[in-house]
Amino acid sequence: MPMSKAHPDPAGAESFREIATLIAGPEAPQWLPEHLSRWAPCIFLGSAVEARQPSRSEMRHLLGKIREAALLLTRALGQAAIREFLEAAPAGPMENIGSLDHSLRDLAARADRASKAPSL
Repeated sequence: MPMSKAHPDPAGAESFREIATLIAGPEAPQWLPEHLSRWAPCIFLGSAVEARQPSRSEMRHLLGKIREAALLLTRALGQAAIREFLEAAPAGPMENIGSLDHSLRDLAARADRASKAPSL
C-alpha cells in the first residue's frame, strides 16, 4: 500500500526524505522516510501530552502544596474541637481515623520525597 494511503503524512513525503537525509546523510536508506512517516503521529502525540504536563518547578510547587495540605489535615483531625464538629449528628463518629492519619502522614512524606527527587 502506498505510504500516503497507509499512513497520514502531514508534513509531506518530501519532508520525510529531507529529514532522513539529515539523520543518515545522502545515502539514507530508502525505508527511513516511510519509517519516519509512521513514527510522526506518535511524536506529535507525545509532544501534545508533554505540553500538558506541569513543568518541573510547577510539579515541585504542587508537591509542596500536597504536603502542606496533608499535614494541615493531620493537625486538624488531631484537634478534639475540630473532630467534634466533623463528627456532629447526623454524620457520627469518623471510622478508621487511625488509618486516615497514617495515610495522610504517608502522603505528606511521599510528596516531600518526590519534591526533592533528582529526576525533578
